[in-house]
Amino acid sequence: MSDPTRRRSNDKSGTGRNETKAAVITPTVRHPEPTRAMLAADSDRGHAHEGRTIARQSPIPYHHQLFEILRDAIRGGIWPPGAMIPSEAQLAETYGISRTVIRSAVQRLAVDRLVERIKGKGTVVGVSEIDRDAFATAGERDIEGRDRDLAARERDVAAELRDREAEARDDAAGDLDRTAGDRAAGDRQHAADEGARAASGRADAADNRAQAITDRKVAAEDRALAIHDRKVAADDRAQAYLALTDRRVVQLHLEAANADLKKSMAARNAELEASNRELEAFTYSVSHDLRASLRALDGFSRLLLEENGAELSAEVAHRLQVVRDAAQQMGFLIDDLLSVSRIGRLELKK
Repeated sequence: MSDPTRRRSNDKSGTGRNETKAAVITPTVRHPEPTRAMLAADSDRGHAHEGRTIARQSPIPYHHQLFEILRDAIRGGIWPPGAMIPSEAQLAETYGISRTVIRSAVQRLAVDRLVERIKGKGTVVGVSEIDRDAFATAGERDIEGRDRDLAARERDVAAELRDREAEARDDAAGDLDRTAGDRAAGDRQHAADEGARAASGRADAADNRAQAITDRKVAAEDRALAIHDRKVAADDRAQAYLALTDRRVVQLHLEAANADLKKSMAARNAELEASNRELEAFTYSVSHDLRASLRALDGFSRLLLEENGAELSAEVAHRLQVVRDAAQQMGFLIDDLLSVSRIGRLELKK
């Protein structure tokens, strides 16, 4: 037979376990309530990123430039985890861009889990992935611990009911032996049987509750797996979007480089055309101005030799002939220079 005092002690201890289990809560990520001092500190830190500006002439989209500025500020420790970043109005006033562009940049920060949006408070710097995993693991351990404690409590109740059933049968058997001829023994036996059946029913109910708890745990695990699958799919979509954005940025860089190359080529072509025009002007000057002077020198020297050759001494005649030969040689050189300039302006043919 079981001891009633021991049963009362077990009941008290079981109640204590239930109270302990009820007090266990799953840890969640909580950000501190912003005080006036915290808001002032966040405002001071919010101006530390203003050293960088939006490049208006750059082909890179404004939202991508703002994303890089805010990302570097968060990773550089300007805003610690839990601190609020400047509002859309402050960012719009600082960088002179629209709120639509700012929302696109903040949305990308949220995709990368660098910030979190809190309704009624604003956008704060998120905790790291290590902290998230630690909180999630702690919550799972607390849930498993509560389920194990509840199942153990159900098993204790079932065992206690079985002990009471055995005690009732033992009491009924003893009374029946002592009062075999008494009709009251039959009534007590019947009452004992009813109590045993009631205890068995309660034990079955406890088993059913334990099975229901197990089923709920399995359903919770299925829901957690489905949430994990949706999270993986969302991460894949975010990575694909980021890869597409990076490719677009590279393409814009290449287009800008090609535009600069075209501009430099156009400038070089303009310089080459100017040089050709100067060369043509020089060729014209050589072919007309210099040739006229040479013709005059050659012509007058020839007239002197033809008309006054008999009156001139041999030395003077020789010098005039030297002048004529030099003028003619200079004419040949001018012809060669003009030929070279014409060859340089011809197009190459296969």
